[in-house]
Amino acid sequence: MLTETNGLILHFCSLQLSSDVAERRTSTDRRRGQGKTMNETMAMGIGVLVMIVVLLPLMALMQAIILRWASKKAVGLELPFGAAFITVFVNLFAGFLLSLPIGVALGMMHAEKSVQTGVNLLLIPVGYLLQAAIISARHGLTYNQALKIVLYMFLLGVAIAVAVAAVCMVLMVGLGAALFASNSH
Repeated sequence: MLTETNGLILHFCSLQLSSDVAERRTSTDRRRGQGKTMNETMAMGIGVLVMIVVLLPLMALMQAIILRWASKKAVGLELPFGAAFITVFVNLFAGFLLSLPIGVALGMMHAEKSVQTGVNLLLIPVGYLLQAAIISARHGLTYNQALKIVLYMFLLGVAIAVAVAAVCMVLMVGLGAALFASNSH
């Protein structure tokens, strides 16, 4: 989950730099719908600000809970909540420092979306290895123990995502059936 956040930061950095080029386009290009306007760029910036202020602390809270569960299940280590929360924030900051120059470079190169997606996919394992290194260093564990914790965190994250998707599907099918039944009468 933290690597997805870093991917969003990377994506925003590259979009922001490529929007500078869009601002230099002529007014004819804008009328044709090409390039980003100032309002679109500001809306994107406000969206990232909301993500940083609201979503990152919520994600860090959830990740700290998952880290505590994973460390207990994987290696039998009972982490205090504060230590887990600080570990998650250190990982967020390190991931940001890793993804920022890459995002800036992609934006300066005006990389296509497929290239940005490929770089995001390549950064996922790097993010997990970085997370294991931070857990190992902060909690006095071997790197192998930290990798096991990260694996447990990943598996729990996948299980949560599948459960949320299943609930959404059930709700959508149920709502669709209810709407269909009410329209048929």
